[in-house]
Amino acid sequence: MRKQLEALGHEVFIVAPAASLKWWHLPEHNVIRFAALRGVFFQESSLNFFFPPKQYRRIQKLNLDAIVLFTPAQIGLMGAYSAIKSEIPLISQYSTDLPEYVQMYPGVMPGVLALYSTVPFTTKPTAKELAKITKQLLIKNNRDKPWSTHSAEVMLTHLHNRCDAVISVSPKVTKMLKNWGTKSEIATIPTGVDKGMISQTAIQKLRKKYGLREEDQLILYLGRVAEEKNIDLLVEAFPLVRATNKNAKLMIVGDFDYRQILEEKVKKMGISHSVIFTGKVPFAERWNYFALADVFAFPSLSDTQALVVNEASLMGVPTVWCDKGVNEVLKHNVSGLLAMNNPVAFAGALLKLLNDKKLRTRLGKSASARANNFSELSQTKKFIRVLEKAIGRRSKAQGSRS
Repeated sequence: MRKQLEALGHEVFIVAPAASLKWWHLPEHNVIRFAALRGVFFQESSLNFFFPPKQYRRIQKLNLDAIVLFTPAQIGLMGAYSAIKSEIPLISQYSTDLPEYVQMYPGVMPGVLALYSTVPFTTKPTAKELAKITKQLLIKNNRDKPWSTHSAEVMLTHLHNRCDAVISVSPKVTKMLKNWGTKSEIATIPTGVDKGMISQTAIQKLRKKYGLREEDQLILYLGRVAEEKNIDLLVEAFPLVRATNKNAKLMIVGDFDYRQILEEKVKKMGISHSVIFTGKVPFAERWNYFALADVFAFPSLSDTQALVVNEASLMGVPTVWCDKGVNEVLKHNVSGLLAMNNPVAFAGALLKLLNDKKLRTRLGKSASARANNFSELSQTKKFIRVLEKAIGRRSKAQGSRS
């Protein structure tokens, strides 16, 4: 996004965690780093020291027109504090389903609770607003939700209602934010994705490395191998695919704490010979893996926008998925097939694409055309319109007060 914003003539500063507690780092263009501890709550997390005065003063000196936060964690809340204190527009792009995270990873809850304690300082609520938040936290209307999920929704809604606008990354997220009670303007703008480079030499090496024959038909999953990604559905559907299509193979690209459990499950099911676990692969090389695939499988029900689907679609690979509304590229019988969340239905959709080359080709071409409508440049232009509108509203309001 910064690359596209700068190409359109805007100046962008990024505030992000450093790789360690050391303050020094290699010079980066318009980047401010906060010292951080890696893996405190889970492997991919970074814990920043809250509100280092030196870094806060650096942000204040930038004379920013607006602040956009991409995370409700420490750095994001510092952004909220800086915007509210400076009386400039605050925009939140909500990309991670935090209530889902705290439910799946209870270890992050202490960190979330620590963040809650800073809210009176960061968002500067009135006494009335603070009393309302406290009441909402204490009185849970939905008995089916655990308190951790409920409290995350309450605090996120308060944060978003302090924003001039909220960027939602999918229709699914927009609906969720509205159900929580978000009153700020919500703009649905999925993150833009451009097609990457592939290497025919690298693709042939991969085919040889994983023993893929010309007649093999590859079902690909690419992403974090975590329990909430619902990969069990795909693994349980695969033997049903193999029962009628002996050339089908399944490749699971990625790594995380659930990979070992899935590998054991595949062994017990007796399908290890046709299921490939690659582990983590270099980020830039993922395009070569998409090029291997005949069908992309996306069983997740917990994603907020599923950018990996855009990447598969750009490569002309149709998708089978089961989470309606998660991604605007996905349209049933246009860019792939929507299946119910059970192994029989998911296997049926996979087989329909594998066994019908004409359908697979038609949907792949259509998927690529749809994904090209969500390029980095086109989505950044939509993002700019939201920023300009928020800045204009704020300037008008400040002008009327003066």
